[in-house]
Amino acid sequence: MNKFLLMLSFFLSLSCMKLRAENVKADVLPSGNSMAWQGYVISDPIIPGEEGFTKDLIDNIFKGKEIIIDDKNVTVGDICKYEYSKETITPLEYWHSKKTADFYKKLFSFYNINLGGEVNLITPINPSIKCGYPFTYFIEVDNSLLFVFNNRAIIYSHSNSNSNSNSNSNSNSNNKFYAPGAVCVHKEQSAEKILENGDVEECFYKGENIYDSYQKYRSDLTTDNKKYLQENMELNKDFSMKCNNGCIAVIYKWDGPDRLTITQQFEGGETEISFAKESQGCRVVTKSFPD
Repeated sequence: MNKFLLMLSFFLSLSCMKLRAENVKADVLPSGNSMAWQGYVISDPIIPGEEGFTKDLIDNIFKGKEIIIDDKNVTVGDICKYEYSKETITPLEYWHSKKTADFYKKLFSFYNINLGGEVNLITPINPSIKCGYPFTYFIEVDNSLLFVFNNRAIIYSHSNSNSNSNSNSNSNSNNKFYAPGAVCVHKEQSAEKILENGDVEECFYKGENIYDSYQKYRSDLTTDNKKYLQENMELNKDFSMKCNNGCIAVIYKWDGPDRLTITQQFEGGETEISFAKESQGCRVVTKSFPD
């Protein structure tokens, strides 16, 4: 019964959002500014046991759909563009239930997102826009865009994009995003640098050891990528395994108890995942090298 009320409260919030879209005036970014929202993570099922799309199916819906928000429009990949309004409301006003709002505050805190006292609700000014759910009704909060779709949360992160900014500015050199229990950064590089250094992604799991960080890292992968990492890993034990479907081998190599390097050898390149225990948590660096 509680699960039913939780989901009912969410769908009621969607209905109220649509009503607001007809009456709210646009509250948009200052002229000349835009934000490009690129990286995203997909949560585990919000309500365990409830039917819903798999992570892979949801990934297919959102994959490649960069979201750009400027001072007037929301652009979703190459599928649609619409003029938007932004309304600042409290989580309680959004979910219409303190219990449901507290539930989502706890859920998103696991992804290092603080719903806080207010969120920005973004909706089309013209409610008949053909962009389609879930891209026309979502929340902006704590430097993230939050979607709730088919019993999962989709969390977008952004890099600032300003037409008046210096393209060489260090502030635009990395894209910060969130994974379960971690804060991550994707290093922006030229194609030449990627060939030299690999495509680099770094995550920090605060308060975690290598084993727990490994489990969280693996759990956030798609089904296809999970199969290239052992579900159960033995600590301080070197290990290698053969694989198939384009994968040649996966090698686990320990350098003392506080450092693990996993090398995945593919026909099209190589991926190196390093886990390093630090005083306040575990740092995970993933480098992907194309052939």
